[in-house]
Amino acid sequence: MDSQRLVGIILLLASIGGPLRAQSPGSNQRVRDSVRVAIDSLVSTHGSFGSSHAAGDFTGDRGAFTLLYRLAERSTDSVLTALIDCFADSTVTRVQYRGRSLSRGGTCYIMLHNLVYRETDPADKWPGNFFEFPTSGRLRAARDAWREAVKRHWYSAL
Repeated sequence: MDSQRLVGIILLLASIGGPLRAQSPGSNQRVRDSVRVAIDSLVSTHGSFGSSHAAGDFTGDRGAFTLLYRLAERSTDSVLTALIDCFADSTVTRVQYRGRSLSRGGTCYIMLHNLVYRETDPADKWPGNFFEFPTSGRLRAARDAWREAVKRHWYSAL
C-alpha cells in the first residue's frame, strides 16, 4: 500500500472515530501511533525541504502534513508531545533539508514547527526556535524547551 493511500485511510478513521481529546491511555497511544505513521509516511517520500522547513517548501507527498494538522485539531498537546519525544531519534532519513539528510528527530522538529509556533524575542535565543540544520545538540535543547512550552501552553497554532 502506498503512503498516500495509508495516510488517507488513517485520516478517514480519525474523522469517524470520534474525538481524540479524552486523556485515556488508549487515546494518547492512538495519537502517538498516528503521529508515528505520519512521520513514516513523510520519510518514505524521500522528499526535501529547500531553504525553509515550511510544508509548502516540501517536494514530496504532503499527506503527512494533512494528517498531523487534523490530529492537532483534535488533540494538540498529545500530537506535540509525540513529536517532541521524537526529537531524540537520531535515525538518518532520506528527507533532505538544505541539501543534507535529516534525522527522524529533525523531521519531527520540522513537523512541529509546521503546526505551532512560540513567538519569542530574537534576543532571547530560546532553544525551541532555531532555523539552522537540526543537530542532535540543538534537538536536545529544543526538546526540553518545547516540553516546557507545551506544559504551560506557551504556543500558538498556525
